[in-house]
Amino acid sequence: MAVFSGASFGDAMQAEFKGAFSGAAFGGIAGAYGNSWDMSRVGANGLAGGVTSNLMEVTLKMVIKKIGRPKTLQNN
Repeated sequence: MAVFSGASFGDAMQAEFKGAFSGAAFGGIAGAYGNSWDMSRVGANGLAGGVTSNLMEVTLKMVIKKIGRPKTLQNN
């Protein structure tokens, strides 16, 4: 989808890598803990969420810088 919105092929590959990293992080946590939820799993999910959120924020800022802010997010 990134390529169709004006991003380069390299940008699209970078976004795909970050998505795969996020899925692997949360999938690994789910695989390790199964159905049990304790404080260590909550902490692991929080850490994984913080890291992947930071990665995605950088990607979002890059896309906005390249293609501009969507009309729904612009101030009138």
